[in-house]
Amino acid sequence: MRGLSQENSLLEEAQVSIRAARFAPGLSGQERVDLIKDGLCRLKTLGVSIREVKDVLHINER
Repeated sequence: MRGLSQENSLLEEAQVSIRAARFAPGLSGQERVDLIKDGLCRLKTLGVSIREVKDVLHINER
């Protein structure tokens, strides 16, 4: 997603994990759950919730 990356590397990694969980083809349900958990864990490390950053993460569109 050219031009839609995050300056903070943990936000970027959370964004990548959540987008992969939502949009990557061919993943099992468990793989999707694992990716969501990974993204949420990275946000927790930053001390923020998904609700606090959902508008700055590009996770709602392909």
